[in-house]
Amino acid sequence: LQIKSNYDSRTVDVRDEISIGRADAADIVLDDSGLSRVNTTFFIDEGELWVADENSTNGTFVNGERVSGKPRLLRDGDSLTIGSSTTIRVETDEGSRQSPQTSGPEPIAARPAVRQTPSVPSATPSNAPQPASGSE
Repeated sequence: LQIKSNYDSRTVDVRDEISIGRADAADIVLDDSGLSRVNTTFFIDEGELWVADENSTNGTFVNGERVSGKPRLLRDGDSLTIGSSTTIRVETDEGSRQSPQTSGPEPIAARPAVRQTPSVPSATPSNAPQPASGSE
């Protein structure tokens, strides 16, 4: 995440969960009077980056749309606005995003291989013994 506010600019990696706000209760404290004490939380779930608004007064916006009710999945290049002047740009690094959840993608890749295996035995019972008795 690239975080920019009036007095601060930084890049942050989300490995598990990170909250942003204006008070010490947040993991990342920014000097933006429009932020709630804990405004927004970013978290990783099954290798995907999500954002949740923490019932903030001014909201959390992704590409201009307010995040409300439930968390929202983020994609590379998404632009978030929080508080009065804080913008956040999502830059995903698949290696760092998937490292804590490496077990997630591997079983998914293994399942199609198991499904393809039954098609091989169905091709093996060829009619080679039957045509010999049927053709003569």
